[in-house]
Amino acid sequence: MAASIAPGSIGVRFRPAVLPRDTLDLGSTGFFPVAQLKPDAIAIERRTGGVAIAARRVGAGRVIQVGYDDSWRWRMAGADGSEAAHREWWSRIVTAVAYVPQSATTSSRSAQSAPVAMLVDRVGPARGSPPAGAKRRPVDQRLILAAIMILLSTEWASRRLRGLK
Repeated sequence: MAASIAPGSIGVRFRPAVLPRDTLDLGSTGFFPVAQLKPDAIAIERRTGGVAIAARRVGAGRVIQVGYDDSWRWRMAGADGSEAAHREWWSRIVTAVAYVPQSATTSSRSAQSAPVAMLVDRVGPARGSPPAGAKRRPVDQRLILAAIMILLSTEWASRRLRGLK
């Protein structure tokens, strides 16, 4: 089913000629190139080994085919900022094909510019802690000790009397 809507077929995995020494970026990872693009598909990203990302329209929607199979390495072993770059890259990929209503886009922009204001708008203002005198009284430690002793005595008696009839 997925092959019928995919922009192309899956090629043989391309491995980069030089592996990174200490940090990763997306260009240093291997990928499965999108081979034999369908006539209505377009290449979004090309690498030395072929097309890494391709897209096409299917009916009223869009399909995107990403050849990268280990982008997580970029996030986990990348340089400073690779986590944010990885998140941003995947966000761009998903938003290229996902339908987002206009109101959701507007609220997400306001959430990025003023996250606390958006939280207060949705959840309400913060409540203060109750006054110091309003706290409930602590339970007397002697009552807790008495309850423990009663439970232990009951357990001991039930084990002793188990065999008697």
